Amino acid sequence: MIKWQGRILLYFLVFSISQAGISQVKESSYPQDYFRSPLEIPLLLSGNFGELRSNHFHAGIDIKTQGVVGQKVIVAADGYVSRIKVQIYGYGKVVYVTHPNGYTTVYAHLKSFNREITNQARLEQYLRESYTVDVYLDSNQIIVSKGDLLALSGNSGGSGGAHLHFEIRETVSEIPVNPLLFNFAIKDNIAPKVKGVRIYPVGLNSFVNGKKKPLFLKTPKIGQNYIIEKPISVCGQYVIGIQANDYLNNSSNRCGIFDMLMTIDDEKVYQFRTEKISFDETRYLNAHCDYAFKKRTGKWVHKMHVLPNNNLSTYPLVVKGGVASVRKDSLYRIKVQLKDAYQNKSYLHLLVKGEEKPTSYVEVADTTIVKQYKCKQSNAYSVVDFRIYHPKGTFYDDLEFKFHQTKSKYFLSNLNHVHTSLTPMHKSATMSIKCNKVIVKTDKIVVVRKQGKRKSYLTANYINGWVNFKSRYFGTFYLDMDTVAPILKNVNIFNGKDISAQKTIVFKVTDNKSGVSVYKGKVNGKWVLFEYNYKKSRLTYNIDENVQRGKNTLSLLVKDSVGNQKTYNCSFTY
Repeated sequence: MIKWQGRILLYFLVFSISQAGISQVKESSYPQDYFRSPLEIPLLLSGNFGELRSNHFHAGIDIKTQGVVGQKVIVAADGYVSRIKVQIYGYGKVVYVTHPNGYTTVYAHLKSFNREITNQARLEQYLRESYTVDVYLDSNQIIVSKGDLLALSGNSGGSGGAHLHFEIRETVSEIPVNPLLFNFAIKDNIAPKVKGVRIYPVGLNSFVNGKKKPLFLKTPKIGQNYIIEKPISVCGQYVIGIQANDYLNNSSNRCGIFDMLMTIDDEKVYQFRTEKISFDETRYLNAHCDYAFKKRTGKWVHKMHVLPNNNLSTYPLVVKGGVASVRKDSLYRIKVQLKDAYQNKSYLHLLVKGEEKPTSYVEVADTTIVKQYKCKQSNAYSVVDFRIYHPKGTFYDDLEFKFHQTKSKYFLSNLNHVHTSLTPMHKSATMSIKCNKVIVKTDKIVVVRKQGKRKSYLTANYINGWVNFKSRYFGTFYLDMDTVAPILKNVNIFNGKDISAQKTIVFKVTDNKSGVSVYKGKVNGKWVLFEYNYKKSRLTYNIDENVQRGKNTLSLLVKDSVGNQKTYNCSFTY
């Protein structure tokens, strides 16, 4: 056994040396040293461009802020503030700066803006009586210079911790470009690391190691090579998937792979490269990765197979969609080169051996399959009390659509088990569920989507006994009622309180079903700016000029998505 492994290892090493001259896609030319660092502290990354995230590729770099909010965010180059956006979710507080060289820099998850930007944002917020605003500015309104203070770093929006999200976009197309191609002072001499490899049988007559299911193998490392020494038996067609991450110096955070190139017997068959990724394309990540494997295990796998409806432009080279075939008793050498933006490289090697179809395999029928769906067309399915329609382009590949129902005496409909949450959808499906009870307050009906133990609530439209809604996810769907108003708890205010020593007025707000949708606060009858932090279930008003010396009145109204509301009223002195 030792001799066999030694021969295989030597075979890989000779193969590796012979392939050293494989040419790569020529590096694109981007401005070098034009942009300065957006922070005054060392640039350490917790995330990079193209990293695999939920439903999208990461569009920028996440820069660590030493675990705190409030670091100075600096303008990266001369230009003007072209956009200010404030939102509860997503990027939170974000500023866009347009530069004369054709690029726009984006600074997100901020704690606060500089005075000039703050004044512009507050003007719009009070004009619209809305915390969330999206303001586009002319080139002569807020002019900034390289090195100016733009904002303070934060944790606003959908951020999971204090950091600065920084992007560089092409101004005209708004397509994000990999910031690591612009020569920032970021240290990286660490090559990508391969965690494992997954081999998938493709087609009815394909098998991996005699089985119809994918095979996952951990990848031992020898030098810069990750080598699986024992040949993998394959019958028919197959696809390779790789679990791999990149890392940068002085950070333990996993980052995304910049470039992957696969060869089979010296022939280039597949390349993936994250130089720039359009927002119009980013959801195709669900076609690029092994979506079901991620849902089951939490592990990201780059599946080197371009599905029929995968329209990503990140593949400079693909042969036959990445699907390879074998002949009986033939041995195939597979090599994958992984490279980061700083040209650090690592290599994966494995052997595939062609085998005959196993004689003992028996196909087990799935009784929940009700229809064959074609990914290149629209699809629909219905029963007496449930309907679903999928527009063209919803699925990345053909599928066997599954559906079944469970009777329920507790809810307003049957439980509709729609396909499986392990299958992604690129577009929303339109669904309708028939209500099986007579309901007076039809505006309080909500659609529940259940995935495992997790429940989410969808807004819906009731028409003639049917509840119509949309969803971009599969799961179990049924109808319920939401008649309970949000819970509103005063944290640091009560009737008659003297708040002259306070800087804020804070409430905690929660809702058990459809979720907080609208909130409106007034001081002395005038609308004031409350900020909603959904992660902490907090509504906060920073006391400003609207509070007068002496006695004041406060009112706060909160509604959920179906109109249940709660109000709080009090008087206070200041």
